[in-house]
Amino acid sequence: MINITNPESLSLSGLGIHTGIPCTISFQKSQLGNLTGDNSSSFHSSIRFPKNTSTDSTSELFKTSELSTTSKPSSPKETSSTNIASTAWQTLNLSDLGAIPRRAAYSTILVGPDFSMRTPEHLFAALLFFPDSEIVINCIAEELPFLDGSALPYAEVLSSLFPSSNPRIWREYATDLIWEKVWENGFIRVKPAEHFKVVYHLQRFELNQNLAIETPEEVWNGILPARSFAFFSEWKNAAKNSTMAGADGQGGILLAENPNQYIKAKQQFPQFQTGDYPLLHPQALRFNDEPIRHKILDLIGDLALLRLALPKLEIEIQNGGHWVHHELMDKLTLN
Repeated sequence: MINITNPESLSLSGLGIHTGIPCTISFQKSQLGNLTGDNSSSFHSSIRFPKNTSTDSTSELFKTSELSTTSKPSSPKETSSTNIASTAWQTLNLSDLGAIPRRAAYSTILVGPDFSMRTPEHLFAALLFFPDSEIVINCIAEELPFLDGSALPYAEVLSSLFPSSNPRIWREYATDLIWEKVWENGFIRVKPAEHFKVVYHLQRFELNQNLAIETPEEVWNGILPARSFAFFSEWKNAAKNSTMAGADGQGGILLAENPNQYIKAKQQFPQFQTGDYPLLHPQALRFNDEPIRHKILDLIGDLALLRLALPKLEIEIQNGGHWVHHELMDKLTLN
């Protein structure tokens, strides 16, 4: 999965899960070094990706119908060296991404005046463990590759590029934020703490999982490898609406909502490498509670966008999503 062009440059390739557009993302050590001499996060690390320019002949290749969730391409598109060479590019410092307006539409989407970047949360969950590693990231499409549906491929690339980094540490910052929000079937409660902690509750159909994490080592070993999941009815609707155009069966987890659906789906789709109920595909989970672990991964990846650090908060959340992560990020920014 990792492509090596030279010892200081690695890349990953795959489809964007929502757009279905092929993307190669490369990682190279920055030659600038930490010129500030302080311990602030990645002032000389950057990410480059295509602009959405209507005058550019390649713009249709990279656009996602301005964040529409109903008009994605139904099959993967091809990229060419001519397209890439003629594309206008946007380069941003990693430390500036938290200030960019964002939307939630099945993932996090950063939206600028002439660019958008989709699904950065898995990458940033891994980058959280490399805050002092000066790096240049190049992404040839607006949506990052889905890969196996987790942050593990990004963690493996960054570990190969920066083998001396310690994956058991991250940065945290103090905040006095106290906040609570309740919605149908869910809630979030936030209060200051000595260190970052998440208590998560996931209740969907017959799935009922609870998990608390609070150390970098727990996240590195038990959260970054957790893959994205979808329930069968969601998957069928996404196939109909082309909102998962990059779903190729190579990444993520497909779950049945009840035993009857599990039996019928296995009969209807014999190509599924079915595991024990409720797992329809693939054959095995990485963790018995992998879905809730991925929900925590998305939360951490979104929060890492602010400053490649986590707030000293105890966050209790039930049935959350990117939209409420963004509300929390807004509260942290104002606080």
